[in-house]
Amino acid sequence: METNSEKKWTEKDGIIYFSVTSNGATGGQWTNDLKIKGVRVTNDAKEILHSENFKPTNGYVYNIAVIKGGIFSDNYRFIERIRQEALRHKFFNSDAEVACLIREKFLNEDLEAMGLLWIIVMHEPIKISSDYNFPSSCRGNLLCSSHGDLGPLLETATDKSFIKWNSLHGFAFLVSKTL
Repeated sequence: METNSEKKWTEKDGIIYFSVTSNGATGGQWTNDLKIKGVRVTNDAKEILHSENFKPTNGYVYNIAVIKGGIFSDNYRFIERIRQEALRHKFFNSDAEVACLIREKFLNEDLEAMGLLWIIVMHEPIKISSDYNFPSSCRGNLLCSSHGDLGPLLETATDKSFIKWNSLHGFAFLVSKTL
């Protein structure tokens, strides 16, 4: 099992493991806190953070597994295959707030050390206003912690069935959640 020097995460067989602890921050608080830390929050991400579907918790420890996109061949890196792989490992959907906790915990340099540019949090997709331009294959949006060209980002990705994801994308699932 590989471990980074700061022990923020471990990796085994193309899956990265770590934990984050919720702090009770609301979507509005996350928007402000991340901005102060130099993280750009896109408008779509703000819409999710301020929606009634964003439900903060306090004191929960989320044990997270990030399945690296590189473990899938290019022809099989679709959302259904990724979710099937998570089920095989007995991982399940996380909460949307985990994206904020990940963005807070990991710098762009950490994502690079993991071999990733994005960590897409696999929570229940949340519809936003721009979704209404997509076909019915779009179930909603997922929050993502990403390595942007202009610095760290909290943004969204659509949960469209026909998107072939990049090998530098990671997909965060919940292993367990405790109070």
